[in-house]
Amino acid sequence: MNGTAAPWPPLVSAQIANHNLAQLPRSGRVFRPIIPAHWWPASKDSINDRWKGPQEPSPAEKAERAFGLPGFVEEVSKNYGRRGARLSWEGLCHGWAIYAMTERAPLRRATYNGVTFYPGDIEALMSFLWGSYFHSVKVDLAGEHIGHTASGGVNPGAFHVIATNLLGRGTPFGENRSLTEVWNHPVCAFQVTDLRSVSRPAASPTAAGCYRVQTRLSCVVEAEPAEVSHVGQLARFTETDCYDYILEVDRQGNIVVPGGEWLDASRLNHPSQFWLPNGKPPPAYLDGRWPDGLTYEKLKRLNDDAA
Repeated sequence: MNGTAAPWPPLVSAQIANHNLAQLPRSGRVFRPIIPAHWWPASKDSINDRWKGPQEPSPAEKAERAFGLPGFVEEVSKNYGRRGARLSWEGLCHGWAIYAMTERAPLRRATYNGVTFYPGDIEALMSFLWGSYFHSVKVDLAGEHIGHTASGGVNPGAFHVIATNLLGRGTPFGENRSLTEVWNHPVCAFQVTDLRSVSRPAASPTAAGCYRVQTRLSCVVEAEPAEVSHVGQLARFTETDCYDYILEVDRQGNIVVPGGEWLDASRLNHPSQFWLPNGKPPPAYLDGRWPDGLTYEKLKRLNDDAA
């Protein structure tokens, strides 16, 4: 391994093994399409929202009918919608983010048991399913106990190592922001716009030098549900943040993790957590709640039929 000893999760340590600042790429992007889609806020009753108009059933109503799920609409409202949400901003952005990075985009309508599902409906149901399984299919890369800063969030050393290693080979990952609200987005690109050696005291005892870095990090953001997919309009649904920070390097030129310092506006405005998709729900997932009804296998088949 070319790098400093950092507490990376074993499942992903090989993917972020290179910590050498001079060897790391200055830009990178994800090659596979990422799906811009809705976050289904609880304030609109989650996937019970009749997004296409009052005469068109909601995604949950369609699923209840097509898959034979008595009580599904009520269950959604009770656990994910107006009756279950504790905070007004709660929704399914976590489910959407991991679905968007993992599955094929539904491009056209598909029919199941006589019920027509538009891409907006399919995205809703897949986001719901991935959201219910979220914590079992992600690996925390930085934030919380890994690469955490004293003030909260991802530290600059972990930020740079993860972004350059993963996006440098085209691998997407998720970011979480949690100030007063919690939002998850798929990260799709980065570009280092400035990198220069600076003379300043290093906080880490293993650091032999410091660099000031400015990096642009791009994420795919939410889109309204529609009769067609937004996957062909990524430029419209991509937002970029600029980060300014100090990296510390050891005598071999490896980035110290945890280490570094956020500067200026980036002190408060930086990701709280990075995470990586790891696996998929089992084919029969959700069967326990609705026997012979809604499963990952059936929803994936519907999604792929529309792709």
